[in-house]
Amino acid sequence: MIIYNITTRVGWEIHEEWLGWLRQQCLPGIIGTGLFTDFQLVRVKEVSEEEGPTYAVQLFAKGEPELNLYRQNHLEDLERTEWENWGESAFSFKTVLEVIN
Repeated sequence: MIIYNITTRVGWEIHEEWLGWLRQQCLPGIIGTGLFTDFQLVRVKEVSEEEGPTYAVQLFAKGEPELNLYRQNHLEDLERTEWENWGESAFSFKTVLEVIN
């Protein structure tokens, strides 16, 4: 199993609106692609929240082929939408994790 982790620091000024968009539009759209089996949304603790809170979305894929299809066919649209709506007030980075237990 592969976990696609997207960590985002969100400015306080857009925090509530961004979180609503994430829960109501973004995550349902990602899961709707059929390329991920599940997800979890977590708030990162023990980091400075002076500029805003940090969240991580962990998307669970059966394997790398599904992740690659998502990145090839859907990621650019998501990144563009996020930039157009939130600009520099939402800064994300992504990591790919492999479950080995």
